[in-house]
Amino acid sequence: MPTKKSVNETVNEIADEIVDEIVKETAQRMPSTVLKKITSKAIMGKIPRPEDGEIIDLYTVIGKATGFKTGESNYGAWAGLTGIFEAINIETGQVFVSPIFFMVEPMQGFIIAELSAKGEDDKPLKKEIDFSYVISVRGVAATATGYEYVARAIQEPNTTDPLAALRGGALAALPAPSAD
Repeated sequence: MPTKKSVNETVNEIADEIVDEIVKETAQRMPSTVLKKITSKAIMGKIPRPEDGEIIDLYTVIGKATGFKTGESNYGAWAGLTGIFEAINIETGQVFVSPIFFMVEPMQGFIIAELSAKGEDDKPLKKEIDFSYVISVRGVAATATGYEYVARAIQEPNTTDPLAALRGGALAALPAPSAD
């Protein structure tokens, strides 16, 4: 007996089909490499190891995140943004497009949290989030890889600040600074 699909599953399938069409159209307009998924390794090959404290810019990424996928692999749990994404290797200029992007943390977590937020009617507050970043690595000798990823916004993502209201209340509760 076939199982019923939820409205979210049906909407996600339709969105995936639309994104696939957009990726195909985008690939026809520009010389680019179409990938099943964009990862830092797919863009860069081997990630360079900067000296401690040094920052090396790797690639730019622009995207419209409309959802996310999660799963398990031999390496543990994973999550990837879904939508339409374009990354450009800063060193080579090579362009990559894909409907799935594995964004560096913590930015991916922020975007997923924003896409997951629901209103009182249990409907998503955001249907999509546009973003653009320069992704870099910073040398950190104390880590296993010798580096950590850094994401610098080219343009601020169209997200809301979930702590804004709390921050305003917390600041209002502080005593005024003394003139001393």
